[in-house]
Amino acid sequence: MRTQSALAERLGVAPDLLDALYHIDQHRARFTPAQLIAIRYAERVTTAAGDLDERLWSELQDHFADDAIVELTALIGFINYLNRFADALGLT
Repeated sequence: MRTQSALAERLGVAPDLLDALYHIDQHRARFTPAQLIAIRYAERVTTAAGDLDERLWSELQDHFADDAIVELTALIGFINYLNRFADALGLT
């Protein structure tokens, strides 16, 4: 995550937005319902991809079309790959 945070800051993402993402429970009002479900989905895919419950899937489909869910999932997987790659090589 440090690698992506550093990149996000270099690309102009405000540090307070990154802080809000790290402390999402304290900053929920800052995000739209679609953003919040995308964040929950990303957390679940990252920690327990095989354990997606019907409620989460239904909420995700309420906000995103199938092709957007595929793209979101691919991006989550790619970022997870980058994190593991950077960590394994000590690049963080």
